[in-house]
Amino acid sequence: MTTPELQELVDAEIAVEGVRSPVDEERLRQVVGQIPGVEDPNLYGGLLALQYDPVSTTKTKICDALIHAGFAVSVLRTAPASPVTDAMQH
Repeated sequence: MTTPELQELVDAEIAVEGVRSPVDEERLRQVVGQIPGVEDPNLYGGLLALQYDPVSTTKTKICDALIHAGFAVSVLRTAPASPVTDAMQH
């Protein structure tokens, strides 16, 4: 098992369409919460920002899960997680 401090995460920003109500937002959070390796999901203004472990999942799997749940998505950015960004979030 990998220790958290050695885990290489990827930052991702995904534009999500179809979140029109608190019910939709909760459904999106449930979908993302069920994907292994996804951490720190935050939704704001139609933008889903999260980190994921590329050993456990991929951006394609994340997008496919969201599409399967009825959301339209497009990946805006992915990059290796920055230790500075991580420190600011925690």
